[in-house]
Amino acid sequence: MSALYQQLNDKFSSLRRENYNKSSLVAVSHAIEDVVMEHKLPACMYVFFQKNEFFASERDRYLKLDAVCSGLYLFADEFSPDLKVNFSESTHFFDIKEFSAKIRKDLLQEWAVIVDHPVHSMALVTQEMPDKQHMVGDSFRIFKGNLFFEKDIVRKSAEIIKGFIRQDYSPGFSERNFAGADEKEEKNNSFSCSHSFAEGENLRSDQIIEHFLSNALQGIEEKVNQLANQNVMLSFTLEENEKRTREIVKRLCFAAEYRDEDTALHLAKIGVFSTLAFSLVTSDEEKLERMYYASLMHDVGKIGIPDRILFKSGKLTDEEYEKIKEHPSIAGNILRGSDHELIKMAKRIACTHHERWDGEGYPRGLAGEEIPLEGRIVAIVDVFDALVSERVYKDSYPVEKAVAIMKDDRNKHFDGELLDLFLENLDQIISYKNKLEANFAGLPENEVASHYFRLHPEFSLLSAEEIPQYEDFIDRTQKDSSPPFNILFSD
Repeated sequence: MSALYQQLNDKFSSLRRENYNKSSLVAVSHAIEDVVMEHKLPACMYVFFQKNEFFASERDRYLKLDAVCSGLYLFADEFSPDLKVNFSESTHFFDIKEFSAKIRKDLLQEWAVIVDHPVHSMALVTQEMPDKQHMVGDSFRIFKGNLFFEKDIVRKSAEIIKGFIRQDYSPGFSERNFAGADEKEEKNNSFSCSHSFAEGENLRSDQIIEHFLSNALQGIEEKVNQLANQNVMLSFTLEENEKRTREIVKRLCFAAEYRDEDTALHLAKIGVFSTLAFSLVTSDEEKLERMYYASLMHDVGKIGIPDRILFKSGKLTDEEYEKIKEHPSIAGNILRGSDHELIKMAKRIACTHHERWDGEGYPRGLAGEEIPLEGRIVAIVDVFDALVSERVYKDSYPVEKAVAIMKDDRNKHFDGELLDLFLENLDQIISYKNKLEANFAGLPENEVASHYFRLHPEFSLLSAEEIPQYEDFIDRTQKDSSPPFNILFSD
């Protein structure tokens, strides 16, 4: 046996079917109820709430309708006794769980507000479609249904519901309750239809519909604004979460590599140079920002390498070198299993930036395009920074010598095309290097880490054809970022 929605659509093929989400259903339902209350229509109303909790949120409205209507017939899964208090005897509560099994499931899917009135009839009859809901949340539940004002269809809806009660409601229901409501409705309506509603004017059906539409549109607008505000708050929360994630990444990378204040400058250069190099092959702002933070984790695996090896000033023994070569695999273990795009990119970089184009690298001996693009880029940047920077085991090389060494390794250590792009833009990268080093050099020692934490480049500028000026890309952000955090790194 079909429930109300299906029976109506089987009988009246002319009914216009629409899809609604719950937010708009609430607005339309309220508009119908408001018309009844504001114009004191002594109608019989049949309302399906699905669940007791939904009725609980509307209870105050229905106490007002109880004082107006000739009869209220309310349906929900199981009404709480305390919610029935203070309603008159003309309001009847039907627990859907008490209906026969053949119709119970369908009734629980229905949401309906029906106003049976001889002059001003209106009804919203819908059925939920759980398989059509694509967004999580009660407000985004989807219903198919009909909104109509034809008296014959409204009356038929009431007859179908009465049929359910007579045939399928196990506790039973006295016909006198139907008869009493009908008599009260006829008596009240004969009075209301022959007397004015406002200043001598009879209420016309077009006024009812106009009032309904006005209330419905206002209600829908309020729901849209509520959802818009929720989306703004959600966007703000997500943005804040992303900012916190990025900040944690920077701090943990600093902690993992921290040996002295030069660590901050090294990480800043790797992040900035890698992002600039990546911008030569993509203009995707999200990917560029991801590269900046992911590249900071390139050597996170070194946290598992003893300091006596990392800071040895002389040549490493074969055993020590083999130990050093474990750090990409250690990083893979640290970063594995995440579904966060930033962590997934960081893992690709950390695990592959010591691979070589000719397949002679480590840890897996990948070759050519088997090496992820991000790993190939950071390999170039990491070697360049190592060559032109002072290390415990070497002095810094002049840029010219570094370039010559890297050119010799074109298509051996490095992807030749990426190396060419990098070197074609070397003047800009050197300019960034010099300005970063100058900025860090001018800081008191206890402010170096804070300066690094505040770095947040303007990634949108990288969509241009040329690398932006340092002052636009880096300097402007120093004032915009979060305040310093020196708990871990204070004197």
